[in-house]
Order: sequence, then C-alpha cells, then structure tokens
Amino acid sequence: MNSSIRIIAFLTAASILLLCLSGCSDSAGIASVSWEDYDELILKAREETDGASREEYLHEAEDMLMDTGCISPLYYCRDVYLMSDGLAGVYSSYIGVKYFSKAEKTDGSAVSAAFYGEISSFDPALAESVAELSLAANLFAGLYGYDESGALVPILAESTEISEDGLIYTFTLAEGLMWSDGTSLGASDVAYSWRRLVDSDTGSGYAYLLDVIARDDDGNLAVSADDETDTVLTVTLEYPCDYFLELCAFPALYAVKHSAVEYADGYTDYYGNIADVDAWTSMSGFPTSGAYKVSSSTGSVFTLAKNDNYARAEDVTATSVSFILSDDSSYLFSLYAEGSLDFLGSVTYELIAEATESGGNNGEETSEDTTEGDEDSDVTSGSDVSVSISESEIYSDETASVYFLAFNFNGDTYYGMTEEDAKLLRRAILLYIDRELIVDEITGNGENVATSLIPSAISDGNGGIYKKNDESYTYTYSGALGYYDTDTEKNREEAREIISSLGLDEDGDGVLDTTITLTYLTVKSTLNIKIAQSIQQDLAELGIIVRISTAEENVFEFEQSIFNYDIVASTATACYDDAMTFLERWITDAALNYTGLGSEVVEDDANAY
Repeated sequence: MNSSIRIIAFLTAASILLLCLSGCSDSAGIASVSWEDYDELILKAREETDGASREEYLHEAEDMLMDTGCISPLYYCRDVYLMSDGLAGVYSSYIGVKYFSKAEKTDGSAVSAAFYGEISSFDPALAESVAELSLAANLFAGLYGYDESGALVPILAESTEISEDGLIYTFTLAEGLMWSDGTSLGASDVAYSWRRLVDSDTGSGYAYLLDVIARDDDGNLAVSADDETDTVLTVTLEYPCDYFLELCAFPALYAVKHSAVEYADGYTDYYGNIADVDAWTSMSGFPTSGAYKVSSSTGSVFTLAKNDNYARAEDVTATSVSFILSDDSSYLFSLYAEGSLDFLGSVTYELIAEATESGGNNGEETSEDTTEGDEDSDVTSGSDVSVSISESEIYSDETASVYFLAFNFNGDTYYGMTEEDAKLLRRAILLYIDRELIVDEITGNGENVATSLIPSAISDGNGGIYKKNDESYTYTYSGALGYYDTDTEKNREEAREIISSLGLDEDGDGVLDTTITLTYLTVKSTLNIKIAQSIQQDLAELGIIVRISTAEENVFEFEQSIFNYDIVASTATACYDDAMTFLERWITDAALNYTGLGSEVVEDDANAY
C-alpha cells in the first residue's frame, strides 16, 4: 500500500470513527460535560505572577484531575545506563537527555555509544524518546541549554532582556553564528523553527509548549527577527512565564535551517503538498546548529563529528562520537562487553541481569486468549550472550518522569453510570494495582511508587519543591504525599469498600457480580508487557478481565490518538522544571489529553446497575 492510499485510508477511518462517536452522542444517551473548570485553573496558573497563589492553582488542578480517577500514576522513572570506567564527562539533563560534548576517554580514543531502542527521526521537533532527544540535543542548539552542572546557560543567545510586565523577551544572538555548513545562522532561523514547531503539518507532539506565546488575528506566533542584522529576536508572551527560558532549552525549540527543511527532496509531493516533514534529515550532510554534525551514516550506525561552527565549539572536548541504535539488547550488551562501546543508554536493571546471567529470550509470551496485537510477543532476538559488568559501570539517575495509566473517560465500561459512580469505579481499579510489586520485582531500577502525578524533584515555581505538605497545602494521604497510600493492602481494602458501596458486590466476596472487560493498550516491549501482565493478574482478583493489546511505537501512537483502549500505559516527562508541564497536557483541547477529559461523559442513569 503506497503512502497516498494509507493516508486516504487513515482519514477515512478517522472520519467514520468521528461519525460513530457523534452518533453515540445523539442516540446512546451521552451528554456533554464541561471540563472548563480545569481549563480555567490552568489558565489562572499560567497568568498568575504571585508564586504562592500560582502553586495553589496547580494543586487545585491536580486535585481535580486525580479526583476523576482517569489518571493512575504507577512509579517515578529512573534512567539506567552503562558507562565504562574509561569514559568520563557524559552528563544528563533532569529529563535524562545525554550530552557528549564534554566526554573524554582515558586512552584518548574516540567515544562510542549506543541506545537501546530505535530512532525515527533526527528532527528536534519530532524527537520523543530519550535516545531521540539526546541526539537532537547533541546535533542542534537553542537559545538556551544546560551545562554539566545542570545550570541553564545561553547558547545561541548572547543576552536576554525581559520587560517589567514579563511579557516581552528580547534575545540578542551572538554575532557570526553559523550552521555546520558555514552559512549564517540568525534570529530569523529561530523564529522559523518555532513557527514550524506549532504548524500542524509538522505534527510535533510538543507544539503546545509554545501556547505561552501570543498570536495575532491570523494565529501567527508573536515572534519577530530584526531585518538589519538578524541578531535580535523579539517574543511577546500571552502571559508572564517564569519558566520561559527553560522552554527555550528544550530540544523541540532548537534551531533548524529553513532552506534545508523545505527544499529537501521528498518534502513535498508532485502537487506541492507536504509529504515528509522529516525528509531533510535523510539528506547527506544536513546542516546542524549544535555541537555535532552527522559525518557518516549506515543504517542504525552513524558517526557524529565536532561542528567547528557551533556557538560553543571551544568547549567541545569529544571531537567524534559513534552511535548505534538497536532494539536487540543482546547485540548491544555483546558490543559493550567486548569493549566496542563506552556507553549504553536506555537500559534497565532487568536487561542488565539477563545479559549478565546468560541472555536468552528477553521477551515473554502473553496468554493467547487475553493478548491482542502481534502473535510473537518476543521483543528482542534473544541470542545467547555472557556479559561481565561491574557495579562501577552501572548508573541510575532520577528523572522528572512518571509512568502512569490513563483511563478512557468515555469508554463503554461506564455506559449507564453516573459521572460519580464511574469515577469511583476507576478509583477502585487504580487502588487495587500492586505498585510495590511492580517497582520491586518488575522494573527493578530503584524506582519509587508514584502516589501523585508530579515527581518529587519538580519545583513549585515559588522557590521550593512542589510535592510536599506545607501551610498552604496538604495531600489527602499526607504521609504518602499523594492521593492514595503506599500500602497495597490498605489500598485494596478501600477498593473493595468502593465496589461494595456501588452495589457491584452484593454477596460481599470481594469480586464484582458482573464481569468487566478492559482493553489495555501498551507499547510492545518486555517491560511494558510484564507490567501489563501484573496488572492483569491483580484485576482478575476483582473479576475484571484485562485484554492486553501491544503495538509498535508508531501504531501505538495512532491507537492512542483514536482512543482505541479502555486503559493506556504511558510515560510523562517534564519539558521544563515546573508542575505545569504535567498538568497542562490534560486541558480540553491538548494534543496529549488521552483520557478524553473535557469531551463527553455518560449521563446519569437511574437504572445504571
């Protein structure tokens, strides 16, 4: 099937889906319910200049979100990677992005690195995984970035002026900036890159980050570059934003070259329509703005060479870094064991243990009658390998990420229920999940059970930490700093009480009187499947059948976007150090609002049960 037919099929399917949903709204008794109160809280928090008041709005918004029962945080993620004793200087941002510009080897040889997983794009606007974001951060640069101490530092910007009302940012770029191909890089390039990021044709999942910037009547960003020197960028915000400079340091906002993007072969089709927004990164020697450029590429193996035209080229110590990207963990661990790799990222303790012991099959079969998706549940080649890894080579960093479940707010499960009863049922389900078992026996990376959506390292925007009890706010479960206890048995007792109160367990045996079946969507990987199976076993005790549906990343994104699930497993990672980054994704029209909150809800029905 060629790309045009696939696109037509996709649009047709989407149209049919929308028509079906509209029909349900009219004929199946589904009433529209507003999520405007949540949207208003987020707007207030965005516009509030008083730190204490702003924090109150954010806590109130999180309370409201968690009260729906649609979000079930499981654990706070850690970034596990291997680094040989002979390598130093690789550093990370708080979201796990790896920087190699300061890397050095004791023997003076070139640095070799690999990431477990696949990369779909070098384009910073399209990067999503840690591997993709890491590559984008090494190939491209923004107005700001991070140094090895984790401090926010100017990169393309030389100076920044902020108006008294906090609405106008004037960035003066360093003079003489160039792309890796030697052509001039200016403020107009940054302006283009930001406009491209929010363009729907680009399809970036991070377009919403620039909602903070004001727009004109035609919807254009209030971003302008001076015509004479092309060194001054003026940005007008919709509301004051204390973390705006941190946004400027996120890879999605990094500079890309206009002519390289839009004049690349394959960018448009025969009729002039955009066909492939990422075609430019497939061109040999595509221009970059960061510490490195791609000097050679063969399949999933490529080499980065120092970009001598980089704004901070004098600070780059590693002149060459070779990269391998693969979803075959056995192959990567073999390379690391034989000394062909100095760095291996995006791994887990589980993978390390398997490789160290004997390797073998890294996937697990899921039960045929409850798992949908590919017939073969194995996710790696499973070739035998014996690896010797010392403790000094294993690193585990806390990141500002949370692994969570999102419930489809409009799923058939809640048909005929009142909004309150549907909320309680979802809460009972999330309470019954054994998070302690997941972090102790499945992930094994030293993660902590998540009792709220916001990770503990996130700032409150008021000089402190967001996740804490203080004079202005105390969590429902104060000792656990969250919305439920860390004690699994206490949570399960509460879950049984909820089920009983809903009249769904009249005989009091702790099992639902009527079986509920839920489709659980997750990306196909060993870890995700094991977590899904654990939850499947937990909920079976309540009389709930969980059908696990696995999909490769690109298919998963599509299934998620059309709400083809009852529960979806996902990870939220901070784009900047503020609780807003986790909460704004759930406003009504947000692209990442995969719960469907703000759209529709099953209306009250006296005969619900």
